[in-house]
Amino acid sequence: MAKTWFLTVSGCNTEDVKIVERTLARQALSINLREINDSLEWEILLQYTKKPKLPYIATVLVSNLRHRKFKLSLKQDKVKDWVKRYRRDRVPLKTGQFFVYPSHFSENLPEGLFPICMDAGLAFGTGDHPTTSGCLRALEGFAADGYVPSNAVDIGCGTGILSIAMRKLWPNAIVTAVDIDPIAISVCRNNLKHNGISSGVKTLVLDGWPTGIKFDLCVANILSDPLIFLASDASLAVKKGGRVVLSGIMASQAKNVFCAWEKSGFTLLDRRDDGEWTILIFCRK
Repeated sequence: MAKTWFLTVSGCNTEDVKIVERTLARQALSINLREINDSLEWEILLQYTKKPKLPYIATVLVSNLRHRKFKLSLKQDKVKDWVKRYRRDRVPLKTGQFFVYPSHFSENLPEGLFPICMDAGLAFGTGDHPTTSGCLRALEGFAADGYVPSNAVDIGCGTGILSIAMRKLWPNAIVTAVDIDPIAISVCRNNLKHNGISSGVKTLVLDGWPTGIKFDLCVANILSDPLIFLASDASLAVKKGGRVVLSGIMASQAKNVFCAWEKSGFTLLDRRDDGEWTILIFCRK
């Protein structure tokens, strides 16, 4: 039976979660998250087929994380398929009108909800993190208000959960899903397939805005610094009257993100806080 190495990064705060995922995703076979007793402290579990180099990983994390009190532990296990075992432990999640369930879920899907099949894996976004669930609720709110986009973009798409949600809410919309990580795009494409979405979503490995098209809906669940960077060209990429959902923002950084987007010609429609996280919803003037 093949041996597997398991690296645990513990003591991370909420701001570090995405940084760890994006920093270590290329080397790991899988990455999964666990929140410790609703304490806003996270444990990140990584699976490797070869023994990872702890000094190198520690150096990478120290240079990228703002919160330096994390701990590393490494163990070897003979469990043949740890990913399947972890997925078996996952339970369905209801977020607003969305029902996010793992592929092993065998019960009848609830009526009146939008089903999204989503397994844990190498990309961020399974619906249980407040930055993702908050985006789902914001999109649902647009639909409830009668807003109907024709061209939408999901920047930092990760698993593709938000792209899938937009196609569920607006079946006639064209969605462009972009991420800087080729692994995330591969995961996104697989999840689109598993959810029966064979058309209407374009996937691109890209850092920034897609060119040659203007969008009337943008959702970006990334981090504060890249969100501020995106603001500079946002007025060229988003149509007048278009809606924007920005997530992955620490509450302490929300003002900087707000100022950057307001300066670029966007009006704040709503601010939603969930613990240490903030979601900003804008409209293009």
